[in-house]
Amino acid sequence: MEGLDKIISVAIEAIDQEYFLLPIRGGFEKYRERVYCYELYHQIKARWPKSTDYRLNGENTKQGHPYFENIPGWLMPDFVVHVPGFDINYCVMEVKSSDSSVQKISEDFDSLETFLSLGSYPYKRGILIIFGEDAKQQFEQLKKPKNASIEVWLHYAVHKLPVIHSLK
Repeated sequence: MEGLDKIISVAIEAIDQEYFLLPIRGGFEKYRERVYCYELYHQIKARWPKSTDYRLNGENTKQGHPYFENIPGWLMPDFVVHVPGFDINYCVMEVKSSDSSVQKISEDFDSLETFLSLGSYPYKRGILIIFGEDAKQQFEQLKKPKNASIEVWLHYAVHKLPVIHSLK
């Protein structure tokens, strides 16, 4: 889908502090993946072109789908970009905060690899977004996935564009 990188980049840059690092009563702050994802979805949709058949869907399970019967029901990416009702799968995305364990982030790599290798209808792109001040440190600790076509987008700070790392 033409222009997807710019749409996602600008949407990430637009995320405000309260969605990046959630304030909690008592003076604490915490990275919350769901809060970040909902705001990212909102920001992407606000920029989504009306002239495309592609749609952004959040947490679109493939459980019970006749073409994806080998996918475990719990495997549910944070976002997919596809043309609903057709065999056109473009991009699958996972999001993790920088305070997630290396194991949890690695599980998202595995999830992306699964969706990039689906029989007849694979997704063409896989994006892992890691947000938080320690995103780069988490990225550097990760064992890189087998599928080098996965992109890692690091979002270090509020109102900053992500830094994109290709694993190729």
